[in-house]
Amino acid sequence: MVNLQSFVGKRVIYVGHDSIAQGLQAFLTQYASIENFIIIGQVSVDETVRDEDIIIKSPSIPGHSMNHVYTTPARIFFDCAQQTQATVVGVTGTKGKTCVTSLIHEILMSNSTAHILINDVSEPMFMHAHELSETSIVIMELSSMDLAELEISPNIAVITNLGRNHIDYHGSIDAYWEAKHNIVRFSDENTKVVFNPNTEMVYHWLADKKAQQVPIDTNEMVDLSKSQLFGDNARHNFLMARAVTSLLGVEKFVANGALATFTPARHRQQIVREHNGVTYVDNSIVAEPEDTVADIEACIRQLKPVGSILLGGGESESSDFSSLAKIISTLRIPTLVLFPGIADKIKTLFPETYTPEILETESMDEAVKWASQHTPSGSTCLLSSATPSEPTWENYEEKGNQFQAAVQKL
Repeated sequence: MVNLQSFVGKRVIYVGHDSIAQGLQAFLTQYASIENFIIIGQVSVDETVRDEDIIIKSPSIPGHSMNHVYTTPARIFFDCAQQTQATVVGVTGTKGKTCVTSLIHEILMSNSTAHILINDVSEPMFMHAHELSETSIVIMELSSMDLAELEISPNIAVITNLGRNHIDYHGSIDAYWEAKHNIVRFSDENTKVVFNPNTEMVYHWLADKKAQQVPIDTNEMVDLSKSQLFGDNARHNFLMARAVTSLLGVEKFVANGALATFTPARHRQQIVREHNGVTYVDNSIVAEPEDTVADIEACIRQLKPVGSILLGGGESESSDFSSLAKIISTLRIPTLVLFPGIADKIKTLFPETYTPEILETESMDEAVKWASQHTPSGSTCLLSSATPSEPTWENYEEKGNQFQAAVQKL
């Protein structure tokens, strides 16, 4: 059991509202005998906090906006893991975190590895913190918000890629990458770092570190034909997951075999259904045009040609849609659904010789029904918006859920 003496008898103030708070409250109440656990918004900090209170800041709140000394859920969790000598696998990157985390878990389960604890979007940290022991393997997604103020590196660090994201939170792309840097900033000779060698920044981060570097071979082919994964990004995610489990003693053939039983997380290149010869794919998490380009290429290479694509829904002032417009028009994708935020920007980039069927709408039901009537049999209907989901939808989950519900009604 971990030593939580510093929390005993204290009043804990949790600043922010998220899925972590409830699990942390239960953990500290039962195992630290705290006086009370109060969840407040940031505007209430000054009027609520006493000098002797312990403040825990939600990852959703930037640290520079806090005027009080605080700790974070990630710091507390890593302290617990360090005390128990559990092995922590931390996965970060702009894209692919959930896929890699889930693949590592699937492979370890296929290997009958005991004492696996997973922390991802479905199981927030502290749900199983009381189970930590020296035989535990903890697989954690670590966002830039988790990493921003973390001063310890996991035993095995995984960096999927680095792109542009969360600029509004961190203030700049440099600050965002510096937060990601923390996953290896505090590494030592016992740390192992698994990464895609195409992410050159990682080499700079590791230049003065003694950590063991484990780059994947991006040219290695993987048979994904019996899995629900497709595309180069998925192949790279699997190679990173297999590299991690190899470090944990799992044979390569076991990892390869786990592909057949792996189910991708919702809204991440998820094959929803095949209907009337059309395969419906939900990748609603995509928010940048270059990722939609990658989706189109993945469908062509390993699934079916793209017969229709659903784009837009959010604001994207700084995005460049020229490459997306070029691949759509070059491939002459016959059917486009354009949600708000993209129509005026992308239509002007199409050549006059490209004349697809186009529906502009705010309704996902209308979009899917119309697309089903105009998508050629033997092709793919792809939801990969190239923009954020907001404000047309609350978030990408709502967008994806509406898409899947509409597809199932066909």
